[in-house]
Amino acid sequence: MDAALLALFAIGGLTIGVWLGFLQTRLADRRWQRDKKLQIYTSYLAEIVNYEITMIRRGGRPLNSQEEVGELEAGIARMAYAREAVRLVGARKVVDSVTKITDQATSRLMSLKDAHEVGMEPPDPERGTSLLEFIAAVRADLGFRE
Repeated sequence: MDAALLALFAIGGLTIGVWLGFLQTRLADRRWQRDKKLQIYTSYLAEIVNYEITMIRRGGRPLNSQEEVGELEAGIARMAYAREAVRLVGARKVVDSVTKITDQATSRLMSLKDAHEVGMEPPDPERGTSLLEFIAAVRADLGFRE
């Protein structure tokens, strides 16, 4: 009887050990996924900031040279590349907000190329709103509480 009880405890202990190992692996996997998402979201946010800095440096001047157009188009391309990475890992709300921001930046560049207007661009409150939507969606996706 003692041998059977000892075998039962051994099998039960082994089962619990395997189960705990599985849970620990799942937890580590979720942490890794969260870290990767955070890295991808941060990269996209950095591309937005770089693009906005480029626009601010222009100072509202018209796009006179192909170099300026090329620099802005390269910024849009980097944003689009980062957007695709977000699409691979992001929640639906995050992807929607990223798509909206990238589309707004593209439309903004197209209107600048078409308009050739002198002077500062009027502020676009929707740009700020879109960025706040992105940040809120990222926080929710990463499990941060308000």
